[in-house]
Amino acid sequence: MLLLFFILSSTLFAQNSLPWQERSFKPVKDSLLLAAGDNFIVPSSGNLSDEEYIVGPGDRFFISVMGIEEITFTPVIDYENNIYIPGLGAVNLRHNTLKSAKLKLDSLVQYNFRKVKTFIALSEIRKVKVQITGSVKNPGGLILFANSRLSDIISSGKFLEETADIRNILVTSSDNSRMKFDLLRFFRLGELSQNPYIREGDFIYIPRFDRHVTLSGSVSYPGVYEFVEGESLADIISTAGGFTSDARKDSIEIIRFDEEGKTQYSAYIDIQKDNLKGILLRDRDRILIRKDPTLFEEHIVLVEGYVKYPGYYRIEKNVTKLTDIIKLAGGLHPEASLVDASLYRNVRREEFDPEYERIKMIPRADMTEDEYDYFKSKARERKGKLVVDFVSLLEKGDKGEDVFLKRNDRIDFPAKKNYVTIIGQVVNPGKLEYKDGFSVEDYIRLAGGFGWRALDSEVRVVKSSTGEWVDAEDVDDLSPGDIIWVPEDPPSPPFWTIFKDTLNILGQVATVVAATVAVVVSVR
Repeated sequence: MLLLFFILSSTLFAQNSLPWQERSFKPVKDSLLLAAGDNFIVPSSGNLSDEEYIVGPGDRFFISVMGIEEITFTPVIDYENNIYIPGLGAVNLRHNTLKSAKLKLDSLVQYNFRKVKTFIALSEIRKVKVQITGSVKNPGGLILFANSRLSDIISSGKFLEETADIRNILVTSSDNSRMKFDLLRFFRLGELSQNPYIREGDFIYIPRFDRHVTLSGSVSYPGVYEFVEGESLADIISTAGGFTSDARKDSIEIIRFDEEGKTQYSAYIDIQKDNLKGILLRDRDRILIRKDPTLFEEHIVLVEGYVKYPGYYRIEKNVTKLTDIIKLAGGLHPEASLVDASLYRNVRREEFDPEYERIKMIPRADMTEDEYDYFKSKARERKGKLVVDFVSLLEKGDKGEDVFLKRNDRIDFPAKKNYVTIIGQVVNPGKLEYKDGFSVEDYIRLAGGFGWRALDSEVRVVKSSTGEWVDAEDVDDLSPGDIIWVPEDPPSPPFWTIFKDTLNILGQVATVVAATVAVVVSVR
């Protein structure tokens, strides 16, 4: 039961975590943060929006009055939200933005002075205390500068759980007003309205990820998104980075459950006819935006190897043939091998061969001869290779070999193999220059002859054109690129092993003889 609990827990956790890059928050390595401790947040930006920032107790202003002489003041807002300027009076700044607070202070100065210029700025920012709870690692109180935004808490890397829902963050202010914020839209689209300044006494609740919608297909960031009440199809697509250039926009499919949550049905959307803003999403909706197969489909082939101009070339479907591309590539280099040239076709789905997969699981000693032959043939098969006789095509003009090319074909012209390779038990294994009319024995002689442990009766030749293994005595003509393999005669077992096995066999024979004699005697 305990094991089952851990398995289920890990499965649920995997399903409820969202792998967005915006969630990969790492603690900021900042000297101010390290000195301040875990429950203090340094704002990510020192800039202030004077239309958003609400002044409060602890904020300090710098006021310069420039007339015949300059007079400066540095008043601080007290705990009753009043600010007092000596000799001028007091102003209450409760619930005032920085912009409106500056206007009130300027009015106070202008009322007391005539024909002066003023300069008013916020010189010191107060600290505030807030509470954070929900799907966080360390719920509790936090101390922040008053110009900190919601994203500063989340992106600090100290609080967010992987299961947290950052699209439905609930902030309750000290006056009991509540607002929800979608922080992902700030991270993706820079919407400051979804990333407010934190105020004194705010209670921040980050829910656990539960309700969701799935967006698949041709958008910049497909995946699973937290469900937001009242969100439209247009909203979720913009949050996902918008359509990609190959999106099919005339048949967006929304698969959703009925009101009882038991039966699914589909609705189809055309952005030319339907208002995406007016289509509201529901929990567990699955939105499919398919790729338009007629857009940006490249008809390109790749020519490699010994041609004059290797590289990519454009083709026309059912028009461009193999010889056309060879001409465009400038023709063949004199060292190009027609025997080893190949044409590969990109097969999107490789055919599954159950018989080959079965045989692969069988040890070699347990295979039948037919199974082993089939296994070798399949193992030698070159995936995607088309059978084209380049010699007949380019030297004999056989038009039957001049195939139509398809997109993503690859044509390769390797260098000529003017050598024969000899490996195994010879004195000097390696590559030997190909000589017309030379036999296997001639090449073994050029390689210094057989090694002292060579199994000279089992020499094999691997044909370069087919990969087939042939007994040396059955080879009439060698070709460039062929491989001669001289196997090793395995060493005899050590004397002690032979001696021990012989004793075991003799002991077993003696036991059988003794048992037989005993039976005969007992019968008499």
